Amino acid sequence: MYESHPLFASAELARILFEESGDALFLLDPETDQVLEVNPVALRLTGFSRQELLGISSGALFRYEDNHSHGQHRLRGAFTKTVVFHGQDGYLLRSKQQGWIPVTLTVSRLHLPQRTLGLLVARDDRERRENLQQLRRVEAELRSVLAHSPAALWSAERITTSSGKSTWRFRYISPALGRLIGRPVETFHQLFQWLEAVHPEDRDQCDNWLKQLLSSKALHGEHQYRICTPQGETRWVRDRLTIVREESGRAVRLDGCLVDVTEQQAAAAELVRQNTLLHSLFASVPDMICYKDRDLRFLGGNAVFAQYAGRSIEQLIGLRCEDVFPVPLEVIQRRRQIEKEVLKTGETIRNREAIPRPPGEPPLLLDIVVAPLRTAPESPPSGVIIVARDVTEQARLEEQLRQSQKLEALGQLAGGIAHDFNNLLTVILGNLELALTQAEESSPIRACLESAAHAAQQAAELTRQMLGFARRQPLQNVPIDLNTLIREEIRLLRRSIDPRITIHYQPAEEPASIRGDPVQMQQVLMNLCLNARDAMPEGGLLTITTAILPQAAPPPSAGPTSGERHASDEPKPYVRLSVADTGCGMTEEVKNRIFDPFFTTKGIGKGTGLGLAVVYGVVRAHEGWIACESAPGQGTRFDIYLPYVPVDTPSGPVRQETAELSTPASPPNPSETILVVDDEPYVRAVAVAALQQAGYCVLAAEDGLQAVELFQQAADRIDLIVLDASMPRLCGREAYEQIRQLHPTVPILFASGHSGTELPTDQPYTGFIHKPYTPRALTAAVQQMLRSGANTCSLSAAPETATAESATAETTSSAPLDVTPPPPHRLRLSAHP
Repeated sequence: MYESHPLFASAELARILFEESGDALFLLDPETDQVLEVNPVALRLTGFSRQELLGISSGALFRYEDNHSHGQHRLRGAFTKTVVFHGQDGYLLRSKQQGWIPVTLTVSRLHLPQRTLGLLVARDDRERRENLQQLRRVEAELRSVLAHSPAALWSAERITTSSGKSTWRFRYISPALGRLIGRPVETFHQLFQWLEAVHPEDRDQCDNWLKQLLSSKALHGEHQYRICTPQGETRWVRDRLTIVREESGRAVRLDGCLVDVTEQQAAAAELVRQNTLLHSLFASVPDMICYKDRDLRFLGGNAVFAQYAGRSIEQLIGLRCEDVFPVPLEVIQRRRQIEKEVLKTGETIRNREAIPRPPGEPPLLLDIVVAPLRTAPESPPSGVIIVARDVTEQARLEEQLRQSQKLEALGQLAGGIAHDFNNLLTVILGNLELALTQAEESSPIRACLESAAHAAQQAAELTRQMLGFARRQPLQNVPIDLNTLIREEIRLLRRSIDPRITIHYQPAEEPASIRGDPVQMQQVLMNLCLNARDAMPEGGLLTITTAILPQAAPPPSAGPTSGERHASDEPKPYVRLSVADTGCGMTEEVKNRIFDPFFTTKGIGKGTGLGLAVVYGVVRAHEGWIACESAPGQGTRFDIYLPYVPVDTPSGPVRQETAELSTPASPPNPSETILVVDDEPYVRAVAVAALQQAGYCVLAAEDGLQAVELFQQAADRIDLIVLDASMPRLCGREAYEQIRQLHPTVPILFASGHSGTELPTDQPYTGFIHKPYTPRALTAAVQQMLRSGANTCSLSAAPETATAESATAETTSSAPLDVTPPPPHRLRLSAHP
């Protein structure tokens, strides 16, 4: 042993150890408790000299902080006992300059051969205490941070129970864990108790995760699961685990951090829902959507864009526009310039682009929006997003709508003009017919009058076409068999077309039954056939067919009327009337304008430009639509679709009005008085003169208000009223209602240049005559109403041509006629026998 070493027998070694010790050494006599010797450190630490310290008692040098007598008793006990008083803190050492210095004391007994001494070792404890205080402050701050941290920290260590079983016991649980779980942390002692707080559906999964982690070599792990609070609340937590292992790999400590991720989980679920919704919206948008990077390479797009590009989205990524679409270079350059401008300015640009397609196909019209693609609201554009909508069909429909609106406006204009023309033509035709009754057969002026009457009839026909275009002419609604109507019209048509034109008629096997106006349907057929005739000046084939379609609906490519038809889009039975020729055909530009009023390709004086416009108006009025196919050199085909209405006895064209007018009328009764009401003085004058010539007594009024006043004065004398529908102050219908209140059964004959559908012509003692009328037609209508009693009368046919023979035959008086109109703004009331 080291005791036998010679050095330990040397007094010099003892002196060196005593003097060179880093602690303050005090050698005391246990019996007297007096200091026998001190080393240099003791002198330096206390600040006293050796002479001042020698002989001083330990009680004068040392004291205990909390209880001086108790500390002194313990110190004395250490000197008198054989146990070592080691590293005791809480003692203070007297210092000459610094008062009392904290020290740790170690007391031991030195058994020397001659005597026993006490060695007191004092170590300066100021630095240790300062470090300890700093450590305690840091610990307090750390505990405060942990107490307020949302993250819950815990630590568990592996222990072995008395039964030899290994288990895990919590070493530390932060207060945040108590707040998270909703129960005191003191209730958790062992790790398995934590599983009680885990959601029942997640317990097995959580337990397996921990077992697999412990059995592996991993030092870290993370798992997300649910916990349940005693209050019934469910929360999502993320558990991050650090494993401390021995060198053998056995886990001995677990340090965990639990974070409440309930809100993040809800936000993630909402983000998934939003992404799913956006993806669904993105996929369901019918427009083409794609987005590019700053190099204008595709990053992605929707299914519509992929279909348009003819490739999958994966195949498109990284490609440029010119790599995908075979379009002209100038289109590519124009698109690239727009996209670069958006990247530069960050502004959205909208434009319409016509994309060329293969020959024979119209260009693809796209409305394109190029917008900046940003990763953050204020960030510079990282690319562009492009939305393109195919508006080819929309543009075509918009053009059709503009055409139909233009036609409608022109129709209204034509209707208004035709109304004024009708009044003027009534005056012209009336005066010509009245003049012819006075002209001698041999008079040279008679030929001039007949020529003028013929021209006026042509003007009346033109006016009738304008009204047909405007849909304001009288429209009958009777059963029509188009097969019968066409067969009769073909007989007339053969006399007016070039014999080099062959007419081929192929009717439907069953009656092609519709409801409508036979005269207007005649006009539609004649207009189409005459147009076909003019398209074949060298002869050709004119084919007319009818067919019954059990189920049909207006196709998108139908003619101009399809965009505004009255027919329902739902499929239903239709009759198709087709007129085709082998003529010169039309260009696309001409075909787009054929239904425009006053548009014609014929020379000056050879066409009015109203033929197809009238066809358009009539078909539209009959709730049908029209389609046209034509190409230069390939002829033209018109298909007219009209609602099929099966009836038992459909009829062909009926000229009931002419038949009625040609029926001999009974001679007028000179005692019968007629009231003529019209705001146009010349029309009023013609009507008065015609009825006077026929032998009637006539009264005249220039508006409805004066007519009512006159009727109130002479109701017992007036047998019939000729009432204009459109007048100032009091219109014809309002005057009619007031007169009916005064006399319910007086016959009233409405006169109008329009259809009269807004007039009560279906009421008893009420009739209608269409302007322009001739004196002969007016007289016949008046006679018919006076003889028919309560029956109504409707005369809406165009006036017949006034010939010399008919005019002479109807002359009832050779006396001069007064057709001079009354002065304007004056009421003229006259009664002539």
